[in-house]
Amino acid sequence: MIARAFTALLLATVALPMAAHELGLVQVEVSFQRDGTYAVDFLVDAEHLPPDTSGLSGLLRDLQTKSHFAFDGHAVSLPAGEVTQVKALTRLRLQGRTPSNVSSFTFSSEAIPDFFVLRLRSEGRGETSTQWLESGKPSAPFALDRAVVPLSRWSIIKLYLVLGYTHILPRGLDHVLFVLGIFLLAAG
Repeated sequence: MIARAFTALLLATVALPMAAHELGLVQVEVSFQRDGTYAVDFLVDAEHLPPDTSGLSGLLRDLQTKSHFAFDGHAVSLPAGEVTQVKALTRLRLQGRTPSNVSSFTFSSEAIPDFFVLRLRSEGRGETSTQWLESGKPSAPFALDRAVVPLSRWSIIKLYLVLGYTHILPRGLDHVLFVLGIFLLAAG
């Protein structure tokens, strides 16, 4: 009798429609683009806001003031944000320019309670790096691809000087002969 009741209870539990959502109040997604920009999306599940907070607007304000971005260990100021609604989530997007000649990115935030998911990706790289962070603790450094980091002016100048040299002397014999041919025709 008890076994039948337990089996009926187990079947009823399994037969109920199950709904699941991502763990955490806030998820953070950071994407680095090949044009030298980055976007940080804070995806807030407003339905699960704790009652002791100042509401969604207070949390969004705290996300902008209590989150920290660092490139190679050097903090950068947070860019202005834009709030939109994405399905059941509220998205706060911060966009900025990646500093030149950097190799890693770290993130931390005291505004997000408990633990949260941080997803990092570079345009052109297939995989996404996922980290679970505790409030206030910095993420592990995320290595940036060279394709998403802009070059400094000096690096661009050096690159063009090297390209110009290799284009004319070792590989550009046709250019040298052309100029020599014009000189010989003009000398007559």
